[in-house]
Amino acid sequence: MIMADGTAAPIPTDESPVEAGPPVTASHDDISDANLSPDFRDLVRMVNEHSQRDLEAYLGQVADPEYTNHLREAGRAYLAEERFSPGDLVTWTMGYLQDVDMPGWGCPAMFLRYVTAEDHVPRNRDTIGKDCLIGVLDHSPRFVAILCDSRRFTVYET
Repeated sequence: MIMADGTAAPIPTDESPVEAGPPVTASHDDISDANLSPDFRDLVRMVNEHSQRDLEAYLGQVADPEYTNHLREAGRAYLAEERFSPGDLVTWTMGYLQDVDMPGWGCPAMFLRYVTAEDHVPRNRDTIGKDCLIGVLDHSPRFVAILCDSRRFTVYET
């Protein structure tokens, strides 16, 4: 364990009591450490400010009297799972469910396939629930395959 001052915490033995050190955090209060570069302090400050703006925006949404209705609507749409076949054109079910930039809202994407265990998709917070590949033409235009959550899509009506 690394302590907030950058030193290693002592390794406890069976005879020694375990003491918790101060948590290692990166908040406005502890970025004045002389060992931190000004660029790193600026980066931490920007990340903290961005997180604070996101939290404030979220709390603003929650305060909206229609929030619970929108939440229920999005939840029902997410739970109404559709099955797609390779080559199907798909689009976001509703704006609340768009969680990546492409395809844009109302734009089509091509459903490529469902991922399988053989694809060895790493399991982390960015990939949990993402069970399919869709394809889009980006700005280049190059065909790009994107890992997505199929429950967020519906068939694209031309």
